[in-house]
Amino acid sequence: MLFLLGASAPSAAFAQSSDAAAQSAASTAPAADDRRMHLSTDNAFVTDVADAFEQHTTWAPRFTVQFIRTQRNGVLQRERSPLSSGLSPDAPDLSLSGVTELDNIANYTQSTYTLNLGAELPIWHDLSISLFAPLVLSDQREFTATGRGVTGLADGWTVDGVRGTLFNLPFRSPDRSGLDQLKLGLNFNLLSQARDQHMPTWLLRLEWRIPVGPVMAACEAAAGGYRCPQLDAPRPTEPMDTTDVMSNAGAPAERPNDPARSPGISRGVHGIFFQTVISRRYGFFEPFLGLEALAEIPGARLPQFLYGGDKPFGQLSTLPPIKGALTVGAEIIPWENREQWQRFAIDLRVRGEYHSQGRDFTPLFDALGSSNSVPLTMPTWTVRNQMARDPMNALWFTGTTSVQSHAKLGAYFALNFQASRHFRFVLASSFLYTTTHAMTATDACNPNETSSNPADRGGCTGQSVPDPQHRTVIDSAGSRFRMASDFTWDLQAQLTFTPRIPW
Repeated sequence: MLFLLGASAPSAAFAQSSDAAAQSAASTAPAADDRRMHLSTDNAFVTDVADAFEQHTTWAPRFTVQFIRTQRNGVLQRERSPLSSGLSPDAPDLSLSGVTELDNIANYTQSTYTLNLGAELPIWHDLSISLFAPLVLSDQREFTATGRGVTGLADGWTVDGVRGTLFNLPFRSPDRSGLDQLKLGLNFNLLSQARDQHMPTWLLRLEWRIPVGPVMAACEAAAGGYRCPQLDAPRPTEPMDTTDVMSNAGAPAERPNDPARSPGISRGVHGIFFQTVISRRYGFFEPFLGLEALAEIPGARLPQFLYGGDKPFGQLSTLPPIKGALTVGAEIIPWENREQWQRFAIDLRVRGEYHSQGRDFTPLFDALGSSNSVPLTMPTWTVRNQMARDPMNALWFTGTTSVQSHAKLGAYFALNFQASRHFRFVLASSFLYTTTHAMTATDACNPNETSSNPADRGGCTGQSVPDPQHRTVIDSAGSRFRMASDFTWDLQAQLTFTPRIPW
């Protein structure tokens, strides 16, 4: 019995030591197995968020370099009337058909090259902050004559027997470059299929777009550089009311150049952008649905918008258009090696956007804002009574105009290559069609502001007051400008580097 007891003790000790060794081996040997089983868990590219403090990773920031080449082409049209056709206002009406008739005036071309530099820094599981800086390397815009050409740009004003025009063709804007905005965002996957296979992936993104570059001024390309005319240049001694566009008073041939002004690059607006996207993967197919909204507020004391306390009495539109978008698409994954973090995916999307009416920089910004046409270079007045001619009430045209609401429809195609745990390459292209819309559509009267003084109403019905930004020569029916056959396409190449720092 003692022998049996004595023999049983070493056996028990050996068993315990074997269990301890097995546990010790289990704590060390499977490390390689864990690495093999730590598979790629990235969601679709559209809902993927930089992650922190996951298995074998304490911090996984992302750094992105993206190059975008954008080409926009359209046809500038003008509504037909005796004034816009270059004829006498006493000529028979050219639009008796009951519908708005249009003349093609010019072809519009815009070529933009952008280098988008970005970083996404994870804070916690599926939570990150991002900073993107879209650096414009070159932005070139040009109008070339087509259809009626310059004869369709009549302004109804005669100077020394010569009919005036709003601008000349061809017209070329200065080549702009620089940084418009910084995009500071907060990204969060409220749900993640990678964490719970029974759930979809649901992304929420909030972004503040901060203007940082010099605000754009209306300028014209010229030999050796550009010409940015003085806004409040002296004009005929007798001030002109905006409804009186047929006066024959003389005027200087060209406004003097203002050396203090430069073309700039920024629109000068703060943007609040919200996006939500939901996706769910089924085998090699991951469909998604996204909604976006963008509201913009101009910076302080910008003459291009005159928002807030600077808003003139009667001005109806002071904010840029509010934009909303719906995106439907899918990511198709024909091949992947999750153990090696390798994946090839095809990203297909269709997109629809809505842009509300608002005041904005349009393709006509430089051409109209740098114009020597008397109806555009004369001030309007923020009041209509006997104090109207006070210089404090003068309002000068800057080139921004009120844009009609319109839609954009497009498609997006991308090839995504996840080469390893650290590198991802994207080659993409998109196409966007913009519906025909008026780019000069400031209403003559503002029904939201009223005055009991008939002298302030300037012919508006009821007690509504005139909008001082209204320019008859471009905003009245029969003189408005439109953009038609408006197509935008781009090519994109992107490299993303993700240093996954182990612990």
